[in-house]
Amino acid sequence: ILVVGVNGVGKTTTIGKLTQRFQREGKSVMLAAGDTFRAAAVEQLKVWGERNSVPVIAQHTGADSASVIYDAVAAAKSRGVDVLIADTAGRLHNKSHLMEELKKVHRVMQKLDDTAP
Repeated sequence: ILVVGVNGVGKTTTIGKLTQRFQREGKSVMLAAGDTFRAAAVEQLKVWGERNSVPVIAQHTGADSASVIYDAVAAAKSRGVDVLIADTAGRLHNKSHLMEELKKVHRVMQKLDDTAP
């Protein structure tokens, strides 16, 4: 699941809630910290990972978002994880560099899994 949306709408909090729901259904979950722009984003997602006892694939703030998500897809596949939920930076449709980043994320995910979003 690739979570996208505008800034400040609760994407990361929703990821925490989705994680709990999938776990109640008996599914294994992994999180990907693809929001590498907002300074606290990686830490916020790690907190949700700790609360739900799920692994979080992350790199440092400013890292390439597509690289983080590529690593997460590879890790989820190798570990047999049922659901991978990837957080992304908030973006508006008129911010072309962020929309291009989303296209890149899609391309790298498709390299590992042609059914990926």
